[in-house]
Amino acid sequence: MKLILIVLLNFIFIANTNSQEDILKKKKAITFFNLAVEKLKNKEYADALNQLNNAINSYENFTEAYLERGKIRFHLEDYQGAIQDINESINKGINKGEAYFCRAFIYLKTDTSKVNIEDFNRAIELGYDNYYVYYYRGLIKLIRKNYKESIEDFTKALEKNSTYSFAYHNRGVAKMYLNDFQGAIYDFRMALSYNNKLSVSYINMGYCRIQSGDYQNAIEDYNQALKIDSSYIIYNNRGIAKFYAGDIDGARKDFEKALTLNPENKIIRNNFSNVITKQGNYSEALKIFNKIIEQSFDFAEVYLNRGMLKELTGDLKGACDDWKKAKDLGLNIADDYLSECK
Repeated sequence: MKLILIVLLNFIFIANTNSQEDILKKKKAITFFNLAVEKLKNKEYADALNQLNNAINSYENFTEAYLERGKIRFHLEDYQGAIQDINESINKGINKGEAYFCRAFIYLKTDTSKVNIEDFNRAIELGYDNYYVYYYRGLIKLIRKNYKESIEDFTKALEKNSTYSFAYHNRGVAKMYLNDFQGAIYDFRMALSYNNKLSVSYINMGYCRIQSGDYQNAIEDYNQALKIDSSYIIYNNRGIAKFYAGDIDGARKDFEKALTLNPENKIIRNNFSNVITKQGNYSEALKIFNKIIEQSFDFAEVYLNRGMLKELTGDLKGACDDWKKAKDLGLNIADDYLSECK
């Protein structure tokens, strides 16, 4: 979504002044401002920017001109200049929620760590409460793992625009992180009902089905995703669903396909090793596990899986060492395996 550019055609300054010279400066600034509006109608952004420069040079307290120039600079990918102008409009006393929203939006697109939730709040307080204000406030809360609050904002966005697929999708993501898999599946399905090209909704829905033990429908979700996209993630995840469904050969083919698309991905290599372990190719699986650990010594799941492989080959001490390492790296499920070592 791009920032909404100038829509103001006429602007009236309200100020107490007896200076004829000051009045002339303001009128001149308004003329330049309206010329910028005309340029924007034809998407002549550079010319519009020049006219806003003239407006500000004519009257330096023209807060609207700073706001609109900031939006054009954002459109032209001059993000630092855009922030400077938005800040200037706020510092000079503009009383528009749009300015606060624009500042938050630009930071969200460039550096989420700098987004101030209060900018969204202030925008809403000043009456700028379109659905995308709630959506983007929800998005930054989702990024910061405030899942319950993000769900509230996505719901408010949907109350204002019930067909906004991205709000459904990201509300589903928040529910997914809260382990509300059925609620998430509902939202992903709703997102797809309004935008059937959202392959990521199929991907996430498939993940939720795997977590719910519904492997066959997960496979179908990934089949649908592959009609839209051919990402290695889809092949990898479908391989996981097939593995749990007992289709080991099908899982291997999917992991092999994923590896052709992303040969160095340690997660896919780990999954492929699990499959060939299941097929009894212990020596090759061990080589892959060892190689992954050489390159990424803090990958807890690989230690867990290598430990299971070592147990299968009779190396219980090596298995226990790997499971302990997995536990030390924060993988609590390793406790179930360490009980064998005691």
